[in-house]
Amino acid sequence: MAANNALADRIAEILLPRGCTIRRRFGGIEFIHRGAAVAGVWGDLLMVGLVADDFAAAVQQPGVRQHATKRVQIDGHVVLSAEQYERDDNLEAWLDQAWRYHEHIHP
Repeated sequence: MAANNALADRIAEILLPRGCTIRRRFGGIEFIHRGAAVAGVWGDLLMVGLVADDFAAAVQQPGVRQHATKRVQIDGHVVLSAEQYERDDNLEAWLDQAWRYHEHIHP
């Protein structure tokens, strides 16, 4: 599934000034800071990590689910459908939460 380049461009406007770089892999796009992903785009999905309190609230919202592979759920990470990030202020809020998680895990 090809990454949504328009979404990636919107994320880049927010995360590149914070020092992130872009890495394309497995058909998706990752935004990397200090060697770890802050956010990722796979098709039309946005993937972010969240601190525990943010995660618990997030998975209760429509269009948000815990990130999982075929074999395992990824602790603290969610996948967001377009309804969650279509507004710029919502996208920025999700990326701010992802940044908090990243700074917590990778100080």
